[in-house]
Amino acid sequence: MKKLVFGAMFIGFASLGYSQNSDCGKNTIHLTGVEVSPVDQNYLKNVAGGIVSASVLDLQNQASRYNIKKSSVYDFNSDKDKTYVIRFAGYKGRILATYDQSGRMVNARENYSDVPLPPAVRNAAFKEHSDWTFSGTNYSVNYNGKDANKMYKVQMKKNNEKENLKFTIDGKRVD
Repeated sequence: MKKLVFGAMFIGFASLGYSQNSDCGKNTIHLTGVEVSPVDQNYLKNVAGGIVSASVLDLQNQASRYNIKKSSVYDFNSDKDKTYVIRFAGYKGRILATYDQSGRMVNARENYSDVPLPPAVRNAAFKEHSDWTFSGTNYSVNYNGKDANKMYKVQMKKNNEKENLKFTIDGKRVD
């Protein structure tokens, strides 16, 4: 019985040792048709933040990864002060971005309609107008190359009355 147990253990350990891959780390997967493009981290750092819709984040990622140098409008022989305006359109919004000759985003204007509101904005709107309902929302971002101004515009409705409110992403009212 002792020989049978030791024999089974030996076969078990031998099969485990054999199953290990000796060329670990040498296997490389090559993806054809996949291109990794650099991300404009400064733009993303300034415009992304807070709680925003997935459609907003997708469009912002698309604009941050855009390579103007591969565009048909790009002129390699142009002077360094030339800029290019590119429009990105998504399901609920659009971005109008300006790139310089080196491919860096100089500024961007973003507008999104009927996007879900972050809790801070929603709560602030209902705190002021508790028995009203939302009629429409708009989210806008203005990026100037250094920082971004983000604003929510909310239209509230009660019976035949309408009121337009403006909030920062933190839920602070702007007049």
